[in-house]
Amino acid sequence: AGARTLARGLEQAPTLNWLDIGWNEIGSKGAQALAGVLRGVDARLSVLDLRGNPLDDQGVVHLCRAMCQNNTLKLLNISRTGFGHEGALAVCEMVSKNRGMKCLKMNRNNFGYRFTASYKAARNFSQALQENVTLAAVHFANCNLNMEEMRMIGDSICSSRVLRHVDSYQEDLQGMREWEDLCTTMNLTVRSNFARRMHDVRHNLKESLVKHLGAERYVFLNKDFHIGDTHAKVIDCAPSPSLFDPDVTRVTCHWTTSKLFSFTAES
Repeated sequence: AGARTLARGLEQAPTLNWLDIGWNEIGSKGAQALAGVLRGVDARLSVLDLRGNPLDDQGVVHLCRAMCQNNTLKLLNISRTGFGHEGALAVCEMVSKNRGMKCLKMNRNNFGYRFTASYKAARNFSQALQENVTLAAVHFANCNLNMEEMRMIGDSICSSRVLRHVDSYQEDLQGMREWEDLCTTMNLTVRSNFARRMHDVRHNLKESLVKHLGAERYVFLNKDFHIGDTHAKVIDCAPSPSLFDPDVTRVTCHWTTSKLFSFTAES
């Protein structure tokens, strides 16, 4: 009942973009209500954290079907939500079809062969990772996946050009040489992707920032904004607030890599 009430409230709060309701005993019916919000044409949520809720397979299926049509949500956390085979298949379909999500967290759910006697979830997840072109981070630690399943998924991670962070820790595989070798290869891939992405951001950020501030006209200290999928925050601006003039306005921004990007426009 609480989640359904919240869902009705969200429909009337279009400016809310971050919702953390983890560990709140939300079940499949609550998930179904939230799915209706995610499916809405005016959906504005960018972060939804549902970890620790007993969503089970049915609840996760409702959410994932809605996410197939939602390109606004950037982060979904369904860790420790009790889903198994059917929920995992719905997750795979979502990853395959969604074109907006940047981060998916689904740690500590039991969809491995040990619990399902099927390799279908791992096989579908591997295929979905190959088809997805926007997902930058994926967390599926301790989902009771065996070496055969991780080999399938790992092959897709190692061929990815977009994944920049992966948490694939599986406690039962620790100490296995093949597992350690696979982890090394996956880490090399995501680090390479991250380095390439940061090179592109550094190359384009100044030009994009000037265009963005010019379009906004006024620049304020502590202003937050996004340039593509890169978050930036103005931490120094002289004068502030002011009508942005690339000849005289000095702006320093703090952005996603926790490094300072600054420039002084010159006439």
